[in-house]
Order: sequence, then structure tokens, then C-alpha cells
Amino acid sequence: MNSITARQLKDFLTFIASDELEGRDTPSRGLDTAAKYIAQHLSSWGIKPAGGEGTYFQRFPLRHSKLDPAGTRLEINGQAFNYGEDFLASLNPANFAGSGIVFAGNGWVIKSKNIDPYAGLDIKDQVVVVVNSLPKGVNVSRPERTCRAGLVIAAALRPDARCEGGDRVLQLYGSLR
Repeated sequence: MNSITARQLKDFLTFIASDELEGRDTPSRGLDTAAKYIAQHLSSWGIKPAGGEGTYFQRFPLRHSKLDPAGTRLEINGQAFNYGEDFLASLNPANFAGSGIVFAGNGWVIKSKNIDPYAGLDIKDQVVVVVNSLPKGVNVSRPERTCRAGLVIAAALRPDARCEGGDRVLQLYGSLR
């Protein structure tokens, strides 16, 4: 196949997005169906497989995690917050007990706009608290970011926060009461 028409593309995407594929969750029957559908088309177009064992598929292990709502707690300066009502948490286990807290605004570092909420902050071995917002003047469709410390719903160990020297981020949606 050297080209694709708008109609063909619409037909392919209509099937991939159809209710029949059940949202293509990982893992799911819908995802398997979508993968087979795509592989059949690649084969019919003469595209050679690049997956494992001469197929179009690449196998890899999946890790399944489940949050324990009853065991998920947040307390700041003696004030307890309830999971699901006051905060949400990622599936990455984290224990911030006894850690200091540093506030880093929204956590975005954008060098082209001279935005660096970490400037002058020592965040090593601290919990970095950021709010869920973009800096003023940053276009959502073109974020121009170079580093973002917090990309989680709430408490989690964050390896990507190390770009600013920290490893734990608490991202706030809304405000603490």
C-alpha cells in the first residue's frame, strides 16, 4: 500500500475506537483484538514483522498494582486527610514521615521564560509540594517545559524529580483546608 484515502483511514480508526474493543485497556480482550487487526493490515500491506519470533508483537511483563484505600494516609502537622475525599494517591508507595516540606509553586522549570521555582531551594531529602497549575504565560498546547517535578496525583516517589535534586513530590489539586 503506497497511500491511504481519508475513507480508509476513517474506517480503520472507527474500528480501533469502537465499543467492540472495550477501550483497549491493558491487558484486555479489546487490546488483543486491536493488535491482531493492526497486524493483519500490516501484513496485507507487505510490511515485514519486526517483533519477537517473526511476528508483529513484542512481549513484555506487566506489573499490576492496587492501592489500599484503608492503608493510604496523609497527615500534615497533625491534621489528617482522608483518601478519596481530601487527596488521591498514585500507586507508587511512599513514606514521607519525618521529612521536611518545601513548596515549589507549580514545579515547572521553563528556561526560555526564565521560570524556575526551584531557584534557591534546597530540595534534597525534602518532600517537594507543587500545585497543579501552569505558570502564567505558558500555552497548554505548547508547554515548552524542560523539567516538571510533580506529575502525580499525590504522594509518590518521583524519579523524574531528580532533575531538580529531589525524589519525592506531593502534587496538590485544589487546596488544603
